[in-house]
Amino acid sequence: MKVIQAIIFCSIALCIIFLICGYGIRYNSSQSLPQKLYLAVPAISPKIGQIVTFCLPASQVTFAKLMMGLPGDFIEVKNQKIYINGSEKGAIVDAFTPIESGIIPDGFCFVLGMHPESFDSRYAEFGLVPQDSIKEQLWPIF
Repeated sequence: MKVIQAIIFCSIALCIIFLICGYGIRYNSSQSLPQKLYLAVPAISPKIGQIVTFCLPASQVTFAKLMMGLPGDFIEVKNQKIYINGSEKGAIVDAFTPIESGIIPDGFCFVLGMHPESFDSRYAEFGLVPQDSIKEQLWPIF
């Protein structure tokens, strides 16, 4: 009985520490990312290829996308495709206006959904994401 009580106590203590430190579990219901459950950790210094969460300044919606471009990276749109530093990152759909080619300015980043029709930084209507709006990094659980 004491072993079970100790396990329960340790489990509760770990959960409390987990929450106080800003960690959590996030569920993805969209097709923008392939996995459904993610471990969320506070965003310290996200790197290219990591999944991040953020809210755009004009929206209360939390988005989760792949970090694909940082300040100083070169975005190019040609032949209905988007390139970052010369590497193809995805196609442009006709429903939206492609982002303009150019260098990502300081304080901003380029994010991309994994679904081919994701609404993301490929499009002027979505735009580049202010780096200070990035809240979490997500790690897939399953």
